[in-house]
Amino acid sequence: KLMNKGKVSTMTPARVALLEENGFVWDSHEAMWTEKIADLREYRAKHGNCLVPSNYKANPSLAVWVKCQRRQMKLHQEGKTTAMTPERIRELEAEGFCWGARMGP
Repeated sequence: KLMNKGKVSTMTPARVALLEENGFVWDSHEAMWTEKIADLREYRAKHGNCLVPSNYKANPSLAVWVKCQRRQMKLHQEGKTTAMTPERIRELEAEGFCWGARMGP
């Protein structure tokens, strides 16, 4: 962050390049989003929808993530602080994501 702001930092362009060559993830939240949206696409390809059950044994973390996206959307609609952005909303809706679904026990 300091280097990006033009401030004194021990991080150098060479170190950045070395880290990136070795797969360093700068934004773990964005990396997780990318991973889970890919999981959702895989689920949709297999099941024909995005209605991931809350007890989905094949990928329990996807089920939790889907539930979290619905909760984040509710916060977004209420004008509260949330990780949900218009871009993420569009991306989920493009996949056929159902905001109000309740699945499982």
